Amino acid sequence: MEPSKSARIRDLIMAGTILVSVLILFAAVAFRSGAFGPSSAFTQDSDESVSDNDTVPPQQVEKYVAVYRAMQRNHSLTVEQACAQQGLTVPVFRGIERKIERNDQLRNRVRDELQRKNSPPNPSRTAP
Repeated sequence: MEPSKSARIRDLIMAGTILVSVLILFAAVAFRSGAFGPSSAFTQDSDESVSDNDTVPPQQVEKYVAVYRAMQRNHSLTVEQACAQQGLTVPVFRGIERKIERNDQLRNRVRDELQRKNSPPNPSRTAP
């Protein structure tokens, strides 16, 4: 006995519904685990990075400033090259940068440091 046309349609609709439900479940798990989104490999810090709070050790700040100074001195230098000179990876450098940007006092100190090192000498302090 062959199933009726309506029974076959009902079975196809049920199979499609199950398939869509399974796909939605897998997508939800993937999004929740961070497989898609800003926490991908492009933004994750490596083991070398500073801790998850907003504190940045002074030696990390010095390396961060040195990277920017190097790029200011040599405009053809890429961030990858400047980071490599300081023994940093770009993801670690960006992690330090995010933490500095979240800390107003530290951000202002870094800006002052970068401006001070690149400003022309004060004419009143130069010898005659």
